[in-house]
Amino acid sequence: MLQHAYFLDERQATRYAEHGLQVTVSIGFTTGKGARIRQRVGEHVMGHLNAFRRMIDSGLTVAGSSDWGPKNPFECIALATTHRIGAGPSRNDGPAQVVSRREAYAMWGRRAAEVLGWHEVGDLRPGSHADLVLLDRDPVTCAVDDLPGTRVVATVVAGRTVTGALPGSPRAG
Repeated sequence: MLQHAYFLDERQATRYAEHGLQVTVSIGFTTGKGARIRQRVGEHVMGHLNAFRRMIDSGLTVAGSSDWGPKNPFECIALATTHRIGAGPSRNDGPAQVVSRREAYAMWGRRAAEVLGWHEVGDLRPGSHADLVLLDRDPVTCAVDDLPGTRVVATVVAGRTVTGALPGSPRAG
């Protein structure tokens, strides 16, 4: 497994995929350090910074992490689709970086479970644990600026509601 791989060119991505490696990534290297990297190393490396699109297209299994921040996974998903640098308008959203909202959601969900070796976690299919998290909005279709405000309404583990309440359940009333 590769950790972070926050600079990755085409040849490296292809070679790592050929070897069956998986990778964890953190959008914090773009949003938190992108301006400093651009200033100190140069514009020429920005096309290789957090090249999520390149990783996925090469065949790597990519798991999103929040160890370099932000801690909110929904904010990470938003940033993975925009590649915003800092709080201003600057972005690093080139062809090697940008992923779809659905791909970003998978990176911080079922792809992360896959990379971590958590078999039968993260997918609702026969043989899986079928745990469920009910959110207050659809993270794939809501406005990107609304993603960081996403809240968990209820969590179900092994058929038991462990946090919040499902609408219409006795705990909800």
